[in-house]
Parts: sequence; structure tokens; C-alpha cells
Amino acid sequence: MLTARELAPSPRSRTRVFLVGWYGVGNLGDEAIREAIEAGASILHASIDYYASRTERPRDARAVRLRCRAWPRYVRAIASVDRVVFGGGGILKDEGVGPLIELLATAVLARLLGRRVTLLAVGVGPFYTRIGRVLVFLIAWLASVRTVRDARSARYLAELGIGDIHVGADPVFTLSAPPLRGDKAPRPRRRVVFCLRPWFHMSARGQQRWDVLALQLSELATYFLDTGWHVHFSCLYWPRDRVASVDVVSRLDTCDAVSLQDKPMDWSALVNEFTEADYVVAMRYHALVAAGVTGKPVVALAYEPKVASLAVELGCPLFSVDDPLLAEAVVGLLKETANPANQIELSPAPDRMLGLRRRAWDALRLALST
Repeated sequence: MLTARELAPSPRSRTRVFLVGWYGVGNLGDEAIREAIEAGASILHASIDYYASRTERPRDARAVRLRCRAWPRYVRAIASVDRVVFGGGGILKDEGVGPLIELLATAVLARLLGRRVTLLAVGVGPFYTRIGRVLVFLIAWLASVRTVRDARSARYLAELGIGDIHVGADPVFTLSAPPLRGDKAPRPRRRVVFCLRPWFHMSARGQQRWDVLALQLSELATYFLDTGWHVHFSCLYWPRDRVASVDVVSRLDTCDAVSLQDKPMDWSALVNEFTEADYVVAMRYHALVAAGVTGKPVVALAYEPKVASLAVELGCPLFSVDDPLLAEAVVGLLKETANPANQIELSPAPDRMLGLRRRAWDALRLALST
């Protein structure tokens, strides 16, 4: 039974937040989003009192799950805060309707309890089903503040008939890169980092498409190895990404200068890893973000519209994962870049990074403190 105190608006000036996202599944990008939102909240006079977690047995007392016997605590968490914030990540898409139904139930419950609902730099789309579109429409319609992470997400919502949308940027852009170490020892080899992920599960030709991509990635890695580079495979979603990386490594003729991440890591570890890199091949969205934060030369492999959108915003080269000549195209670009006369820049432009950082802070302010 909810008490009157729980149902009454909070008298405190600090905004108390229940944060909802795709947390607790081992995805470095989503955990970095939560880290950025929490850091931003402390500056914007808000506090993340609770957050939704998909971990079976969360250790954090603020983590709550929407599952069977846990639902009373979930309801109490919503009732005890000032607003519910759907925070970051590509959560408004219909890879499966289950998560969208949970988000809709949360939004409806929050509104019934008189709590505000806001969208914080969420990614929207792509859509595969009509029911997915309907669910996303209802979730966005129930929100009083709607911020998305890119213009493409805004277009998806506008096409559903949703208005009053603010284009922000991923909250992780508000996190600063650690200072460079002055005692860094010289490395005998240049280093390229591949950040891959399994995909194509929404396609009838999924395995066939993956085999073509894996072959191209192995050919690209072979080029780096043949030209004296060290090739490292970094796994942002543990252990799913490791499976994809192992598949590509298994296709290489030699593994003498190849390394593969062997345990989960956090955002700081990823940024430090990129700081040590000379080049990044990024399929993961937050690998692109990390390349931008560290200013590393990067090529983006677009498996989904969100990666293409971010690559365009960063001003870095973009290739399709379905390109049967992907390796040849990337190698050609590398060779062109090696010629100073061509003046080809592979690192994200600093002015674009500054714009993304400002937009990310704008989205945090709108969702957390307005």
C-alpha cells in the first residue's frame, strides 16, 4: 500500500529521479550513459535515487527490477521521486516488443501517480513492426519533455505524429577524457583497435550477411598485420561482442600480433585503450563516441542508422557493413590518407565534438531540471 507521503510531490528542491534505460546487461555503452547521467545530475541539482536494472541480483540498493514479485518496489520507487527519466541509448525501437511494453507500463504508472516523464537523448528507431510504432508513439506522447540524440531519431518521432522534440546528443559526450600520461613508453608497432558486434538477427539472410562481413573484416585485419600493425579486438557488450571478434580472428592466417579483450571493461578502460591506439575500426556506436572523445582516426561501419548518423556528425569516414568490397575500400582510404597532399582527415573534427558536447548538456538540463 502506498502512503500519502509517497504519493505527495516532493518538498525538496533537488529533483529526485527514477532513471530507466537498458542497464545491467553488460553493455559498456549503456553503463557509460548511466555514468554520464549521474555525473550530470549532480551538477544540475538532481539525484538519481533509483534506476531500472536488468541484473538478476543487483548489488546497488538503488537498482530496481520490473519483474513479478519485485513490482511493488518498482511502484514505490516511481512514487517516491519527482520524475521518471527514460535515459539515453537506443531504447525506442522494436527489436522486441517486451521492452517497449515495460517502458509504456512505466510511463503510464508514472503519469497515474502524478510524476513527470521525460525522454533524455534517446535513440528512436528503426521500426520493424506496426505494434512497435504504436508503442513508441504512446511512450513519447506520455512524455512532457522529449529530447533525442540525433536528427534521425527526431524524424522517426515526427513521422509518428509526435511534436515538440529537442535534438540533443548522447549523454556520454559530457564525460571528459582522462589526461594523457607523460611517461608513455614508445610502442614497437602501431596499433589498430576493432570494435565489432554481432548483428543481422532481424534479417532472413542474417548468417549469410555476417559471413560476408566477417570475411571482409578478416581481410582488413590481415592488411594491418602485413604492414606491421598490432591488431586488437575490443568488446563493448560482454560477452556477445567477443563471439563476433573470435569469429573474425579464427579467419586470420596468423595471430602473432593479434590480441583479444578477455574480460569486461568500463568506459574509463575503453577510453584509456583508445588513447593507446593509432586507429579505430568502429561498428559499435559508443566506440565512435570514444574515438571522438580521444580524437583518434576512425572509420565507422554502419550496421544501423544510428551509427551512420553519428559518423556524419563527427565527420569521419563511413562504410556499409553490406559492402562486399569493404576491406578494399578502407585500405584504399588508408593509402590515400598516407599521402599528405590529399589532406584527408580521419579524426573527428574538434568543432563538431564541441557541438555534440553542448547538445548533450542541453538534453541533460531539459530532461533533469526543467
